[in-house]
Amino acid sequence: MTFTTSIARRSSRRTTGLFSIVCVVGVLALSGSSPALASESDQRCGEATLIAVRGSYDGQAGSGTGATQYVYAHGTGGQGDMMAELIRAFAVEQNIPVYVEALRYPAVIYPDLTNDGYVESERDGVIALRGEINSLASDCPYMTIQLAGYSQGAHLIGDVLSDRTQLSEVARQHLGGVVLFGDPAYRAGEPWDDSANGGGNGRFARGKGELNAWDRTSTTSATPVTMIHSWCVADDLFCQSGTSASAHQSYGNASTQLDAFEFLRSFLTTAD
Repeated sequence: MTFTTSIARRSSRRTTGLFSIVCVVGVLALSGSSPALASESDQRCGEATLIAVRGSYDGQAGSGTGATQYVYAHGTGGQGDMMAELIRAFAVEQNIPVYVEALRYPAVIYPDLTNDGYVESERDGVIALRGEINSLASDCPYMTIQLAGYSQGAHLIGDVLSDRTQLSEVARQHLGGVVLFGDPAYRAGEPWDDSANGGGNGRFARGKGELNAWDRTSTTSATPVTMIHSWCVADDLFCQSGTSASAHQSYGNASTQLDAFEFLRSFLTTAD
């Protein structure tokens, strides 16, 4: 099997070149250490860039600033822990070298879920993510940008995608592949929802259809399909407005993360 980037499949809009993966990860109330990437790339505008965004109080923040004010200095941490298996899957995929960035935003809840806590933190994350996506699209013109987020990270990704006007036209063209886990703004019954999801809505449920029109071709479909996939299990404390914190912390399992990897990869490569 050989691989060509999704850029080649959209050559009518862009010439051939490098591609970038931007996986944005937010983790809410988990513990552990961030995974090491043995095959991590040192090129922000190389073949792949992975932006990991820790969630509320997850792991250690990074330090300093990176290529932009929106990310921590490269290699200083701040990615969070939920995406360990997804990150490892990209790390061992030699056809897709990965550069890792960690989004620089508060990732807090304190004192509560209102304007002075979670809402303000999530809003700051939206601003940072928009800035980094627009910067990458401008600085690295030949790429596919992918997003992946958990909990607060999934929430802010959805808010960025729901207001397309704040992304440049170039940035919108480069987006291709989004995975969401435990999104507090989850809405049941959308075409991008996983078939095993619960039937409830999240605590901050977004309007129906707000993430429509993000369709792309992939290795599994020659006609455009939604580039978003969202996981939200029954009784999840936040994405289902349920009672189970453990359900909300269940998305880091290898099966779900590897499913997410295959979904994202389908928008990056084509088998010959």
